[in-house]
Amino acid sequence: MAHALTPYRPILLCAWQQHRNLGSRWLLPLLALLCLGTLLTLGLAVDWQAALFTGQALALLLLLLSWPWLFANLRRQNHPASAHLVPQHLRRLRTVAVAALLGFSALGGLLLSLSTGHALAWGLGLACVMLAIAACLRWPSLWLWGWFLPLPYWIWPRSPVWPALKQALQNGYTEQPAALALFTLLPLCWALSRLLQASGNTHFKSYQAQEDLRLALQEQMRGGLVTPKTLSPSGAWLIRLFSWPRPLWMAHLLKRAHGGPGSVMARVDLVTLGTAHWAHVLGAISIILSLTALLILITQAIYAYDWRLVFKPSNIGLQIGIISMAINPLFALAGSLYSSRREQALLMLLPTMPRGPALNAALGRRLLLQFGLQWLIAWLLVAGLLQSATAEAMPHWHGLHILLAALPLSSLLLRDWARQARPTGSAATLIFVLICIFSGLIAALQACLALDLWPFALASALLTLGLVYTRWRRWVRGGPQAMPVGRLSS
Repeated sequence: MAHALTPYRPILLCAWQQHRNLGSRWLLPLLALLCLGTLLTLGLAVDWQAALFTGQALALLLLLLSWPWLFANLRRQNHPASAHLVPQHLRRLRTVAVAALLGFSALGGLLLSLSTGHALAWGLGLACVMLAIAACLRWPSLWLWGWFLPLPYWIWPRSPVWPALKQALQNGYTEQPAALALFTLLPLCWALSRLLQASGNTHFKSYQAQEDLRLALQEQMRGGLVTPKTLSPSGAWLIRLFSWPRPLWMAHLLKRAHGGPGSVMARVDLVTLGTAHWAHVLGAISIILSLTALLILITQAIYAYDWRLVFKPSNIGLQIGIISMAINPLFALAGSLYSSRREQALLMLLPTMPRGPALNAALGRRLLLQFGLQWLIAWLLVAGLLQSATAEAMPHWHGLHILLAALPLSSLLLRDWARQARPTGSAATLIFVLICIFSGLIAALQACLALDLWPFALASALLTLGLVYTRWRRWVRGGPQAMPVGRLSS
């Protein structure tokens, strides 16, 4: 058995080694400890059944996150030259991909069946989802079309085709589950294996586009602006579309430019903040809301669909979308400031540019003000969504818990920017995990102690003020000049 697995060991080791090269070695053990602490806290504060359910959800989430990471790495190993010149290389890559799909879907089906049963049905559904994810990695434009997938989901129940198909699948699962699994998994495995290409001009172009997109996404994860050089024309057009307020705001600032610190720092923000600038957040929100409203109007006019049936089950999803855009500076700001350090060196030559503690104070005030406004708007929107939810749909863990957990982390915007090293995805992942864990603890304590939300809101506000005051004295007043960012890093 071990001898049979020997040819596939280098492929898996390559995937693991590339992960270690890109991330920190302590991240995975730290995440495991945080997840274990969360489960223990839920078990002691609420009940062990809730801890078991949360553990199943975390394990399933780990599987769904591991699959795109593994398949993306297999596609990276699927180099056109290797596929053409290295014997058995393509076949082994395809074997690993198919085995991972079958293994992950089987394990995920077993996890879901612990609470709901029907392991085979869950496994087949997960296999279909994983194939869809792999296809989106092969053709990234499918991610855009994924926004429109809910439309047929809402419309199909009104079509006579959907009930007949649904009934046929249910009958097949009840009467001949083995045959249904066979006729489902064979096409899925064959389609997945074809996503790894066998050299040629098409493969070369696809691989080059994949590498360009990977480098662009790495730069974006660090907070830098994605340049048109690494994007297709359609991708560059989408970037301009979602950042449409930026040129308007730039023209306004240039028209009314003067030597005051407010005008200077507003222009500096355009150069240094990148995707963390409020113009990008406003542009993304406006485009998404406009497309959603247009979709609602069209569907309502054609099918007279009751959209309240859609918003009730998607309440949590809407909250998370709003919160993600509101707390974006916690994830993107460090990379934006670091990637624009050369431009900052030129800006420091301007005679009206603040320097020393004055620059630190101006930068700190603007960062806290932008985050505070985005956080407040998100709070109002999430509170409105919770008010519109019915008592049956009211979740025990919701967006207000996430916002209260994220508020104290706003103090991280005040730091020693002069010693800021090149950001990695590990820091953003750690912030994300901390927000999830602290929000879960707030929700668990609120349910266990039967308290209102305002004591937790007061505690979060007081903790935030204390952290901001401490870090302001240390890094804003007593720290080195913030810009150029990273000039004192080793």
